[in-house]
Amino acid sequence: MTTAHSLREKASASIDYRGRNLIGKNFDGMDLSNLDFSEADLTGCSFEGADLTGANFTKAKLRDADLYSAILDRT
Repeated sequence: MTTAHSLREKASASIDYRGRNLIGKNFDGMDLSNLDFSEADLTGCSFEGADLTGANFTKAKLRDADLYSAILDRT
């Protein structure tokens, strides 16, 4: 059985997350490196173990977001 933690998924670089309402979404274990989340509503989202290297969170709403063990280099 494959889980989000055993298989790191790469989010498509063509997905535009800027300004989107992503309340409560689960991004656990995903490779979200270099994606743009600027001005997105990420309230209550989970990024546990996600690779957020170089991701842009300018003016994003991160209230109650779970960033436990996320990789935050150059973020």
